[in-house]
Amino acid sequence: MKYSFENKGRVKVRLNVKYLYEIIKVIMSKDDRRISDDRIKEKCFRYFRGESTYEDEVSIRGSLSDGKLSMDDFRTMEKDWCDSERPTAGQRMAYARLTGKIKARRWKRLLLRISVPAAAAVAVIVALFFNLFNDKENLVSTFSTAYLETRLVVLPDSSKVWLNSATTLTYDSDFNKKGREVTLSGEAFFDVSKNPAKPFIVRMDDASITVKGTSFNVSAYNGENGIQAALLTGQIQFQTGKDYIYLSPGEVISYNRIDRSMSKSRRDVSQYRSWLDGKLDCESVTLDWLFSRLTSLYGTRIHYNPVKYRNKTFRVILDTRESIDDVLGAVAVIVPISWAWQDDSSIAITEK
Repeated sequence: MKYSFENKGRVKVRLNVKYLYEIIKVIMSKDDRRISDDRIKEKCFRYFRGESTYEDEVSIRGSLSDGKLSMDDFRTMEKDWCDSERPTAGQRMAYARLTGKIKARRWKRLLLRISVPAAAAVAVIVALFFNLFNDKENLVSTFSTAYLETRLVVLPDSSKVWLNSATTLTYDSDFNKKGREVTLSGEAFFDVSKNPAKPFIVRMDDASITVKGTSFNVSAYNGENGIQAALLTGQIQFQTGKDYIYLSPGEVISYNRIDRSMSKSRRDVSQYRSWLDGKLDCESVTLDWLFSRLTSLYGTRIHYNPVKYRNKTFRVILDTRESIDDVLGAVAVIVPISWAWQDDSSIAITEK
């Protein structure tokens, strides 16, 4: 069917209804895509602010997986958010910490309900890297990893830092000008370039480490009760408050955040960097510590009340590239335990 329209200029136009319908459909499709894009952008902005819901994050992951949202578009939205809202350095550091400490109810379902390779891909997608911001405060560079992700960071002084799962490293723009100072939450292995005139300082919530050129591993997850530093080469000074202690190669310092005690021991320090190879190699640990560490690495809260094995230690070597269920299955070979997923997405451990 065709319709004719005649304007005042006496120019007759014939429109095919079929073609008219196709034009309207294209226009409506563009409007739908625009609305859909606007909604995705709103969800991404909420995520950048740290205000996203579990449903928002599932939607973002789905859009990234099915191609509706490309990684380039995601980074562009991140930049748009930075330019429009211009967060302060303090806000940015808080957001970066949130990226590495997202609640287990969110990321357990995204990372552990799929195969291990896919989980690693999601972790890479979700991990957010923030560049410098121009503000009245000092510019801050922040590097973060998501659960099950590791990455290498090369600092302005050529020092190398490998970040473990759910870890955040920050430093100000004046790094390597007057001094060399970084802030760490999580676990990292440092290979520090020598510069006697500029000591290298690693700050954590409860302590700090000062070095002049060395390689060492430090673990300082906020959700755990202690901090550990293992020295491979050189010398470091571990300090908390006014108390400090020096470490030589092959020594490990353990700091208890609860009673503020420190202890030094000599061990095979290579096990403390085993996570670089996707392993959790522990010469002698309690189950309580082990499940706390798995919580830090996987982002899944594990509930365990030790009874039979409260004071027992175990030698474990686990492959953290496997799923949490596979890892717990490996633990169950060593110690008779069982586990069950809870409604709140946590895991309950039961001794047999």
